[in-house]
Amino acid sequence: MRKTIIGISALAAMQLPVGASAETVHEGWYGGLDLGMAVPNDMDTEFSSTDLPTNCDRNFPVVTVNGETLPWPKDDPRCTPAGGVLDNSFDLDEGPLLGVNVGYAWRGFRLEAEYFYRQHGGDRRGNTINVQGKDHEFALISESVADMKGHQFFGNVYYDFPSALHKLIPYVGGGMGFMLAEMDYSLDAHRNPDREALAALGRHPDASGTLSRGDANLTDTLWGYQLMAGLDYPLTESVFLGVKGRYVDFLNDFKDGEPFGLLRSHASANSPGGETVRYWVETDDWGFWGVSLNLKYFF
Repeated sequence: MRKTIIGISALAAMQLPVGASAETVHEGWYGGLDLGMAVPNDMDTEFSSTDLPTNCDRNFPVVTVNGETLPWPKDDPRCTPAGGVLDNSFDLDEGPLLGVNVGYAWRGFRLEAEYFYRQHGGDRRGNTINVQGKDHEFALISESVADMKGHQFFGNVYYDFPSALHKLIPYVGGGMGFMLAEMDYSLDAHRNPDREALAALGRHPDASGTLSRGDANLTDTLWGYQLMAGLDYPLTESVFLGVKGRYVDFLNDFKDGEPFGLLRSHASANSPGGETVRYWVETDDWGFWGVSLNLKYFF
């Protein structure tokens, strides 16, 4: 992926006309626009919840399974959150990168405030829970992520190299900032419809065939940095056209949660412990590679 972006940047730079005379870098206030493509890293997710074990769900009638009365009493020491998690990984689509910026250039350095937006499609993946025995309790577990959006706000510092390639002005830069991140997330967990199979596992047989579902728009704020490099070419005394490559990474994980829509086919507010059961989704990588054409106007 890194080689692809470097190749695109080099090809775009080759299309810019090279003047015959040397130019010094421009100084003063400027505004700019960016239009390009963002290529996201794969996204690993971890799902967890505050749910109690199936045998604590007092929405089910009292039955005897293998000589044991189910559901267990509320004060049973086993009626604590099971602590199981779902680990998954998603391939995200490439998406648009649109940005605006304003800055000040002086003696080769540029200080800049930047906003840019990006958006990616996701996919759906099946999974099994990593708690012993749970993989047999469920017939199907699937998760999906979709409509990933990021509103990024960065403060950047650049250095322009004067007279290095005739009229072409190469530059490098870095920045720090934050992103308002957003994604649509859904989970469908279908329990084994075979009552005898659940009873053999020691689970309440009335849980067979039930559905637990989560479906929400999740948001979080992430802090990160970016590294940039590019080439500018002066079209006129005040207008510069260029190509920019960047890598953006974030230092904290995305985490947000919502109440279940359904919990074993009943309302999550009607939970075994009497409290609304919530789930949490944590992701470890919202970083991406990007390449864009940019236009700067010096006032």
